[in-house]
Amino acid sequence: MAVDEFSRSVDMGIRLSKRIYHGKDIPSMSAPKQPSMEKSLSSSSSASSFRLPQNYHPTSPMAYAVITEPVVVDNPDIRSYQPYVYGRCDPPALIPLHMIGVTMEVDCYLDMAFVTVSGAWRLHCVTSSALCDCRIAIPMGELGSVLGVEVDTTTKSYFTQLMTPEDEKHDEQETKKDGFLMKGNTYTFQISQVEGGSNIHVKVRFSQKLLYQDHNFCLNVPFTFPPHVFPIFKKEYCKEKILLNVNSGTPAGITCNIASHPLKELRRQAGQLGFLYEAEVVKWSTQDLYFSYSLCSNEIFGGLLLQTPSLHDYDQREMFCFYLFPGSYQSMKPFRKEVVFVIDVSGSMRDDPLEKTKDEVIGSLWKLNEGDSFNIIASNGDIKLFSSSMEFVIDETITKASEWMNTNLIADGGTNLLLPLKQAIDMVGRTGDTIPFIFLVTDGSVEDERDICNMVKGRIVDGEMNSPRICTFGIGSYCNHYFLQMLASIGRGHYDSAFDVDSIGVRMRQLIDNATTPLLSNVTLDALEKLESHEIFPFCFPDLLSGSPLIVSGRFKGKFPDIVKATGFLSDLSVHVIDVKVSKANDMPLEMVCARREVRMLTAKAWLDQNTELEEKVAKMSLQRGVPSEYTRMILVQHDNLKPAIASDLPEEKYAKSKNEKMAYLINLNFGFGNLIATAENLPPGIEELKLSEPLGKMVQAASSCWTIFLDRLCCRCFIHALSQINDQCSIACTELCTALACFQCLGCCYEMCDSCSEICSCLCVLGGSSVLQPSIPAYSFPKPQPCNASVALAITVQLRRSSIQRFLSMLINLRCGLCFGDAVIIILLVSVASLSRRSLANVDLENERTLAIVKPDGISGNYTSSIRKVILESGFSIQREVTVQLNEDSVRSFYAEHSTKSFFPNLVKYMTSGPVLIMVLQKVSAIADWRALIGPTDARKAKITHPDSIRAMCGQDLERNCVHGSDSRESASREISFFFTDTFSEGTTLKHDEL
Repeated sequence: MAVDEFSRSVDMGIRLSKRIYHGKDIPSMSAPKQPSMEKSLSSSSSASSFRLPQNYHPTSPMAYAVITEPVVVDNPDIRSYQPYVYGRCDPPALIPLHMIGVTMEVDCYLDMAFVTVSGAWRLHCVTSSALCDCRIAIPMGELGSVLGVEVDTTTKSYFTQLMTPEDEKHDEQETKKDGFLMKGNTYTFQISQVEGGSNIHVKVRFSQKLLYQDHNFCLNVPFTFPPHVFPIFKKEYCKEKILLNVNSGTPAGITCNIASHPLKELRRQAGQLGFLYEAEVVKWSTQDLYFSYSLCSNEIFGGLLLQTPSLHDYDQREMFCFYLFPGSYQSMKPFRKEVVFVIDVSGSMRDDPLEKTKDEVIGSLWKLNEGDSFNIIASNGDIKLFSSSMEFVIDETITKASEWMNTNLIADGGTNLLLPLKQAIDMVGRTGDTIPFIFLVTDGSVEDERDICNMVKGRIVDGEMNSPRICTFGIGSYCNHYFLQMLASIGRGHYDSAFDVDSIGVRMRQLIDNATTPLLSNVTLDALEKLESHEIFPFCFPDLLSGSPLIVSGRFKGKFPDIVKATGFLSDLSVHVIDVKVSKANDMPLEMVCARREVRMLTAKAWLDQNTELEEKVAKMSLQRGVPSEYTRMILVQHDNLKPAIASDLPEEKYAKSKNEKMAYLINLNFGFGNLIATAENLPPGIEELKLSEPLGKMVQAASSCWTIFLDRLCCRCFIHALSQINDQCSIACTELCTALACFQCLGCCYEMCDSCSEICSCLCVLGGSSVLQPSIPAYSFPKPQPCNASVALAITVQLRRSSIQRFLSMLINLRCGLCFGDAVIIILLVSVASLSRRSLANVDLENERTLAIVKPDGISGNYTSSIRKVILESGFSIQREVTVQLNEDSVRSFYAEHSTKSFFPNLVKYMTSGPVLIMVLQKVSAIADWRALIGPTDARKAKITHPDSIRAMCGQDLERNCVHGSDSRESASREISFFFTDTFSEGTTLKHDEL
């Protein structure tokens, strides 16, 4: 589900909850004020992500009531006797439930954190005589992964367990799919049929990585609760509690740096800390749990932890975990580097994915050091090279590379990775004093991925410093992330991913910055060769980076000595040796700390080798350690809690569980092995999600295919006459509907079907005398219209003009409360409009306009380009042409010639030449007016007051520095487009603008 859809559902739920009455002494709940929704950047609601910096995306563990029937919304304790509410909510409204208690336990080990959140919510918004579904949302931190869920309600209990495909075959229970991952790494699932007024107890376990920044380990867990989840009916204080345990695995001392909450230290031992925060509060936490700590060591140091497997472990070999930390004092000079970027520019990378990639690549080039070299390869079936050889890092070559990327990197064609990777490997590694890096960025899957891995294996010499480090970055869910992990492991590089477009920039920057700052290369551990056997994850030792610890785990047979030696090369090519102490992993569940890393690497290996034995091994490891994998499924098991017929001897046994169970598969917990079909069709990257309101679309689709048969044999007159036999309002509603379609030029199909349809015009033209609609009605002689509900017909017509037919269908459902006719008639109207639209609306040919849009220097320097481009596309514009250029004074003076006599002209010329500008030709029906409405008034200061949701209000500063430009008329648009694009240039034209 998209975040904006989720936010709209929550917004609807908060507005709906205003009807709840809490008694005379307690005022009704009022929803927090939101930014104005009346004035928008466009008629498309999808632009809300730009105009609404605040949304209702969960920032803490949350529970919501899923409301499809508004009539059930009421106080379960006090009846309000409000008027009956007709209609349905589609998609369902989500009302945030009142939370009555929360506890968070966090255990940090090495670079992993395991979080357990226990919360209790009350279904305060549904009458006690009704049932409703509830949705649980769990936002997680860095690379979060759900490990388990437990839910208890009055009548049901839920818990998760993992099962293999073989167990699934033997299970005859009917199962459904549930759960999905939203943007922001938030996992959500639904529990069914909860009684109004009852409590919901939820316990969720998940793991996430600790970030390593500025030599500090940083923990960040979402824990910011919105104000409307605090129970307004509760007179006593509510309790929130945080338990935090840190086990660094090292004997080094720990220094606490920053804590978001007032943590009380409970214990301090060598390498271990314990904290507690517990308080009675009048409002829940308003900030995330943030905690950072550092290990007291200036030099590179490490350790090797051992642990004996448990008796039920399927693998009885000893476990080990080897780690190296970079230390806080790093005075060594950097390695010389050769860097090649291999960028997938297939059609699916269009717009934000490619633009953000280009921005990060250019940004990383400026961070390279003197003496480094680089190149860029783009591939979409055809291969484009910035240079035939490696280029040294100087300002001139970086500027040329930026211009080359903006000109040549256009998303189009298919995905091809083998040939560009071959070329990249052939380019680098020709000198012995540099470390080569190859960064592969893609959003798709290809059929020859195994061939690529085998090719890289054959060309890379393990143990050589000048052997290429291959780093991979996957965008969205359609690429094969296990292929990218395996490729990075073979190349002793690093892997990262961004599953939503908004996180591409941050994650790609983090990967490139970390990977290109090696501190110790070609790391080896001498004791491994003396063991009887060993297995390590990842399969090759990567380099130790200055911004990230090195952690390698595995299994072994044999015996480690008390001290082992880790060796590697420094930037001056000298050998650096570190004495590593071997110790027992006390108070640390080593099998859990390393579980996710080992499961994913073994999955990648099983995929590459197509080895069923490895697949079974991964499944066993997944079941044993409780970590989801591609070869197991996590199911949510539902038990009915039934009151026992005879009172139990044990008072604590309130309910007895029946044998009746229902199960649901929780999906989107793993990467998947890519989607070749989506890649071939160039679908844009994203997360494959469930929708809140899928059943309606299926109902309309099924009914439409059936009703088309009848519609082909009926005319509008017969149809309306048939509805009049049900009641008059059905006939009136259909007449108004046909009027709207007539005004939208949809009557052609009627005349083809029935000779007597001309007579129907008398009843269709209920608004024939209206000057607003008269120009759109076909030129026939209509009699004087009969009285009718013209306001509804006008609303329908306006909605048809502004929205797609799908949104119009949803609107018709909401009209049920005003028109008061049955569900069956609604479905008939829905499918009739769908059928008419399929045959008639396709024939409407509205004239497109073109206009010129310019993102000025402050728009580009302020990093607004991607946001503006996103709003343009979501507002229905298509970008016909675009180019990024650096304007000179002559071109600016010529473009703004009509302002040359004004006092601000010198400043205008200076401003427009202060940096590059992005020039676009936009196309759309009413493009000129819509673009002007989207950007707002010329003076950005005025726009912030009168049009606060406009682009200039968001990005501009004043009259001159107003971020964007737009043509003010057709004539201006034609001349301005001709000015910048010579293929449409017309001689002898003079530019004239009404605005800057």
